[in-house]
This record gives sequence, C-alpha cells and structure tokens, in this order.
Amino acid sequence: DGSTEHLPADAFRLESTRTWTSPRTGAVYPAGWRIELPGDALIIDLEPTLADQELDTRASTGVIYWEGSQRVRATRNGVAIDGEAYVELTGYGPDEVGG
Repeated sequence: DGSTEHLPADAFRLESTRTWTSPRTGAVYPAGWRIELPGDALIIDLEPTLADQELDTRASTGVIYWEGSQRVRATRNGVAIDGEAYVELTGYGPDEVGG
C-alpha cells in the first residue's frame, strides 16, 4: 500500500552471500544478500540479474560504481514471494574510500 516503517538496527540482519570481482578495475563488490526480519517472519534473498554491472566513470565523474537489477526471492511465514529490486554500490573501486 506504499506505507513505510522505520526499522531499528536490531530488527533485521543483513549478510552478503557472495562477491564479484571486476576484471577491469579489480574492485570486489558484494553480489548477493540475505536480509532477515525475524519479527516479521520475512527472509529476502537478492541476487544480481547480471554480475558485471560496474560503471567506470573516472573520466567524467571520477568514480567507479556498481548498479543494477536484482532478482528477489523471499518468504514471509513460509509463503514464497518474488520480485525485482535495484542496488547501487559505491566506495569499492580503487582509490575510493573502502576500495
């Protein structure tokens, strides 16, 4: 219905399930996630539709980032839910904070 709810940090768990290494820049990105909200009996798995979605814009904006579509597979109270998502990651490229 479009409503939102603020979740405190202890209401969910987030873990990266795998990584992808760019053959062009050497940046190592998380490439899959599991989000669990135990209080809502909700488990969400995100997986990139394509691993190589890195953009090297150092020549124009000076950053390297990863952005792309995700497949969503989830369960709430044991009932399967599918969907789509979008993720953007910054700070993983060479010469960047965290990279």
